Amino acid sequence: KSLTVEAIGRRCEQLMRAAEKEVEAMEKLAIEEAEKEGRTLTPGEIKLPMFKESQAKKRAEQQTKFLEERATLEQNVVDIDEQIMQIQKALRDLEGNQTIDTFFKAKASTEIPEKLVGELANIIARMRSQSMVAITDEFLSKFPGKGSKKSIGQKIEAIGVKEKRAEEGDTAPYWYLRQEKDHLLTKTTKAHVKDSREARLAAAAEKSKKRKADEDAGGGNANGAIGPEGDFVEFPEYDGEEEPHENKKAFTLFCKATRRDVKNSLSPSSRKNKDRVNGMLKDRWYALTDDEKQVWKGWEVWDAKRYEYQSGIYEGRKEKKSKSSNSPSKADGPSIPKKSIPKKARKDSLGDGLSIPKKRKS
Repeated sequence: KSLTVEAIGRRCEQLMRAAEKEVEAMEKLAIEEAEKEGRTLTPGEIKLPMFKESQAKKRAEQQTKFLEERATLEQNVVDIDEQIMQIQKALRDLEGNQTIDTFFKAKASTEIPEKLVGELANIIARMRSQSMVAITDEFLSKFPGKGSKKSIGQKIEAIGVKEKRAEEGDTAPYWYLRQEKDHLLTKTTKAHVKDSREARLAAAAEKSKKRKADEDAGGGNANGAIGPEGDFVEFPEYDGEEEPHENKKAFTLFCKATRRDVKNSLSPSSRKNKDRVNGMLKDRWYALTDDEKQVWKGWEVWDAKRYEYQSGIYEGRKEKKSKSSNSPSKADGPSIPKKSIPKKARKDSLGDGLSIPKKRKS
């Protein structure tokens, strides 16, 4: 609208010339493809593809290229495996003094002795919230040299399972011994497991009670909402002075929460490379399991409720200001400035008006 008629005319001419050049290039490409197939096209026979057709063709070419690269990588993996096997064979040939007996004795030394399986079971029961690596390290610290990390990890998966059991008051996946392995636990460990279970169930009941009280007090519009793990999570502090930040999608929330870790894993010079950082964030997102992605989708729902709640506060404050500005003001008396929350205090941990609250210790 700000352009003059002459400027609009010149712009139209530029666009027309650009379109004509693009058509010429497409006609030339069609003639070249026909010549490759042994056909001759006259100008009247040339049929230019529609935009959707050209886009579909590009996607097909990209898909073909991707499959070719994938096949090449898979073949490279096979070749590397063969090379590793050849190297291992050559190393075994060099160790000519090793007999079959010593070979099997060396192999047996990497396995966990059966008498220590019970000890491992008790460690799993006591470190149920820890990772497999932490459990393995704890076992090796108590029984050094009694198995390799790989064999211990396999044994952990054989006698235990990591899952989230709502009926046990779990808020995340924890380690449990398989039912047929419960007899391996000592009386002390069984008492510890029982006390831990009762404490979790009591904490879950208390949270449920508090959540119901908060919802009742807020008339169904409390200052918080149910998080992805079933807990009532409060919204960040908001005074309604500025418009609330719009709610974000699950992937955006994941990126905001993970970006710092990704940058810390890179060198100072690489941290400024946005394409690399964003690429790593995408890779991490696609590497998540369906259950892990579901957690972030839960935060997406929570953030949508946060935006709805804060929008209500903002609109209410805006309407109140509008009414007060239309009412007659006092002629006399100095005006008292209103207190406002500094912008810095309104910022949250993600730096964009969003906050995935940390769990409170119960």
